[in-house]
Amino acid sequence: MENKTEQKDNLVYFENAKTKKHREYIQLQDHCTLCNTALEVRYLADAGSSTVREEAFCSCCDVRTRNRLHLVN
Repeated sequence: MENKTEQKDNLVYFENAKTKKHREYIQLQDHCTLCNTALEVRYLADAGSSTVREEAFCSCCDVRTRNRLHLVN
């Protein structure tokens, strides 16, 4: 399986973004559901607790769409 990048709207995708389902999923994950602005994503790593906090938000609406804590193995 080959991993190609696809660039659209100044975003680079490492997944196959050619099918309709993939494009819809990427749209839902990368854009605000209220105003369709591209989301800003921040990551904060904490080596002491071996975690990475991921936060996605819309800079126009101030809506936070994701706030997850990932454990690093």
